[in-house]
Amino acid sequence: ELPADLDVLEEQVDRVWGELGFEASWQSTVERREASLALQRFLAWHEGRPSRTFVASEHQFDVEIPVGESGVRLRGSFDRVEVSDEGVHVADLKTSKSKPTGTELERHPQLGVYQAAVMAGALDPLPDDVRAAVGLPAPGEPVAVAGAELVMLRLDSHGEATVAAQDALPDDESWVHASLADVDRRVR
Repeated sequence: ELPADLDVLEEQVDRVWGELGFEASWQSTVERREASLALQRFLAWHEGRPSRTFVASEHQFDVEIPVGESGVRLRGSFDRVEVSDEGVHVADLKTSKSKPTGTELERHPQLGVYQAAVMAGALDPLPDDVRAAVGLPAPGEPVAVAGAELVMLRLDSHGEATVAAQDALPDDESWVHASLADVDRRVR
């Protein structure tokens, strides 16, 4: 794991940059500058939330959600998981140049599914010492989820990445479950 140090991160990017294969050298130059700005925004975002405690990055999950004919299996990974006094926050790091609108964000499928996955036990495999250190309940116990967010690394917000946050799901998770049941029905 690399330290949250811009020079170290820039050096790491420089080590692999030549392998990316751009069609023109000007594209490489432009994109390298964008990558540097994204790193700066990420670090500002990373260090700018002292009320949150880092739990995991690239945390893989595999859970069942009881919807549809026989349930839906969700497999994936969370870019970043953090905990605050309000509960668990899941963050997805994005490099796109557009941000969802307020209406799109309220029912953003990816963020909703991430929250539902946490509620279904996606964090249960975390080691006991990690769970205890951040105040997560024992595996199988309900986990308070405070929301999920898209961290837009290419969009500047006063020197930090732009964050598009989705509030915590309602207790019944109804719209997410309805969406998953609809997908299950269509696939079958």
